[in-house]
Amino acid sequence: MEERERHIEALKGMQVAVTGATGMLGSELIRQLLPYGPHIRLVVRNAGRLAALYGYLGATPPFRIVETSLTNPVELAEALKGVDIVFNCAARVSFRFDEVEEIIRVNTGIAHHVVNACLEVGTGKLVHVSSIAALGEPDETGLITEKSFPEHLVGKTGYAMSKYYSENEVWRGMKRGLKAVIVNPAVILGPGDWNGYGSAALFAAFARGIPFYTSGVTGYVDVRDVARAMILLSVAPEADGNRYILSAGNFSYRELMSRVAASVGKPAPRIEAGEQTMNMLGFVSWAWAKLRGKRSNITPGIIRSALEKNYYNGEAVREAIEFNYLPMEETIRYMAAHYLEHKERKKQWATIRV
Repeated sequence: MEERERHIEALKGMQVAVTGATGMLGSELIRQLLPYGPHIRLVVRNAGRLAALYGYLGATPPFRIVETSLTNPVELAEALKGVDIVFNCAARVSFRFDEVEEIIRVNTGIAHHVVNACLEVGTGKLVHVSSIAALGEPDETGLITEKSFPEHLVGKTGYAMSKYYSENEVWRGMKRGLKAVIVNPAVILGPGDWNGYGSAALFAAFARGIPFYTSGVTGYVDVRDVARAMILLSVAPEADGNRYILSAGNFSYRELMSRVAASVGKPAPRIEAGEQTMNMLGFVSWAWAKLRGKRSNITPGIIRSALEKNYYNGEAVREAIEFNYLPMEETIRYMAAHYLEHKERKKQWATIRV
């Protein structure tokens, strides 16, 4: 048995806690943890949301559910007593200007209290999910690496700032003796809320055959890779005290949109949308959403990221845990299959209701 496999086998019988269990990453992490036999504890704010997770996993798994606010220090410390590994996947995602202060407060607060609780009860290890949004400028090679720390936060979105401050809470915990590892996933691709605000909704929009594309470039990673990397890093002592970018590759929006469209039989985008066009679309989206009493999906943060060209180096994790990423073609096929299945179920349900 390889050294890495022996480490993973050590998960059997361990006490493992997961926050953010109802999200795309949290639910995938739990699915991958189950075969290794740890005692899984879900630390959740609202246990009622777990019904969807049970359906995703196919059955009601043997969880211990602890319902508590992640910013209640007393209840959170009690929830993490006796835990060997904490996977902190909990965070709120928003790129809206009017939610900047709220997103910073919520995400930083979660990280602050999780770190304090881990220190208080003597948790064996914390695996904290950050984001490439928390990283700084590229190095001399033009790539953004684990050593890229932002020199300032001017112009950053509230979400990016919240992730940066949250990381600082984990670094603080490390200085006080907490064993921890930070992962900085690129844009995580996987099935989820096709009508929401995450990558699943982005996939659904691309799958409708949008004719416009932007010049932006960023990194992408399969949700299954992120979960697998987190599990491997949780049992790798050499990973303690480090952070790792998780990015399978850098792709332009045009390339990604074309691949998504092709996966569902739609035409590729053909018209480039520059800054002026994107700002106009943002205004139209805002006005239309306001008329309907809803929120616009095209925010200034989304527009900025759609035009930026950022290249991420996700190679360090390969050496740390002998890790290989899934090819982007496989990721897109995986999402397309789930998306088409979702559309078919929706069609069938509409027929039944009629």
